[in-house]
Amino acid sequence: MTIHSPQGPDDLLAIAGWRDDGFELEIDYRDDEKSIFVEGRTRLAARMHDLEVRNLFFGSRSYMLGGGILSPNTIIGRYCSISHNSSIGVGRHPMEWLSTGTLPDGIHPTHEATQPYTVIGCDVWIGVGATVVAGVKIGHGACIGAGSVVTRDIAPYTVVGGVPAKPIRPRFPEATTAALLASKWWVLPEQIIRLLPYDDIEACVSFLQNL
Repeated sequence: MTIHSPQGPDDLLAIAGWRDDGFELEIDYRDDEKSIFVEGRTRLAARMHDLEVRNLFFGSRSYMLGGGILSPNTIIGRYCSISHNSSIGVGRHPMEWLSTGTLPDGIHPTHEATQPYTVIGCDVWIGVGATVVAGVKIGHGACIGAGSVVTRDIAPYTVVGGVPAKPIRPRFPEATTAALLASKWWVLPEQIIRLLPYDDIEACVSFLQNL
């Protein structure tokens, strides 16, 4: 992905490929100088003053538990669950450079100016101690096993695990996955989402298709 300095949350949604998905943004915390935008009803907003990142979008109802790393140039969708000690957007030290360390004049291969965007879709579950390398795109609904190291893009609604992370199985049958992606339920008003039969995925799909 091309690196640039976004001016607002819509720029970050465009980078993620979500510009036309119907997000009605409710920004609870923003720092326009650093391009940090956190939607309402998320646990992260109260802790933003402790984070030294730039170019960050963190979606509503998502959370990230303690002990982990949240890197610059990271876009995280809504309804995500990121467990303890997880590292998101970890920079790569390119071995093809002269050095993998800091060179004169402060040039460093993992500096945010050269770091690609990491995109975590909506309704993604990332297990304890998982690592997501910078530049990876994780599709909506994917599940990342504890301790996994994600080095490549993950398709929507795919369960992955291991080092490096590899597909284990689809989360749902293909038709169910297609219906959920088409519904984009994560952009619906919360009063509608509250009506969904959470524990019956086929009933959820039927409900969404009849809206």
